Amino acid sequence: MTHLFGDLLPRAVLQRTSKATFERAVFTERGRDFAAQWNGSGVDPDLVDPEVLRDIWLSDRPDGGTMVLMQQAWLASQQACVTQTHWPRERTGRVRRVEEGKE
Repeated sequence: MTHLFGDLLPRAVLQRTSKATFERAVFTERGRDFAAQWNGSGVDPDLVDPEVLRDIWLSDRPDGGTMVLMQQAWLASQQACVTQTHWPRERTGRVRRVEEGKE
């Protein structure tokens, strides 16, 4: 913010420590359990070191900037469920569950 608005906002606003944080929405006990068993899939290894990312997630104060990566990794871990089941629409527009190979 200082870079973008430093000449427009008071110093007290730019340097405040009472910012809202949202890490508790993702970094819960379940999130930590996921991080502990995560196999590193779901992130681009050319951009992200999975071991370092896991260490961040399991730290006492996980970086909130990695929340989206945890969500992405979790969704990738669910891919097996998605590929085994697809959800075609009936003529009415409602979604019905169909097991793979059974229609």
